[in-house]
Amino acid sequence: MPKLDIMEDLKTAIEEAVAETSEEMFDKYFAGEKFSEEEIINGLHKGVRDGTISPVFCGDAYTNSGIEMFLDDIVFLAPTSKDKEFEIAKDEKGEEVEIEINENDPVSCIVFKSINDPFIGKLSFFKVISGKIKPVSY
Repeated sequence: MPKLDIMEDLKTAIEEAVAETSEEMFDKYFAGEKFSEEEIINGLHKGVRDGTISPVFCGDAYTNSGIEMFLDDIVFLAPTSKDKEFEIAKDEKGEEVEIEINENDPVSCIVFKSINDPFIGKLSFFKVISGKIKPVSY
């Protein structure tokens, strides 16, 4: 059964990636010990957060296949604001500053995409670093 061989290869690749997330996991892997499910999940989360693991997902937006799993995994694996204490930005003078992640501070955002839709107009997608954004009524 070739499909089982592929699954074993993928599991080995995941275990190797998890082993690289810490010295403890590295030692356990090379001692021949098996990771628990919890250790694999925590290792994946740590690796994605640190940028040492880049998960690859597949899905079909047309049929919506795999999209729910993708979104669930992004919520689970992606770092939250609690994982970071600050973001590095540039001030008006072009100097780097640290912006503390705090909802009680003034609003600061990172615009990561802007589009010009013919029906809606200009639309910007952003990540809130500090403060709170509320909808505006016109």
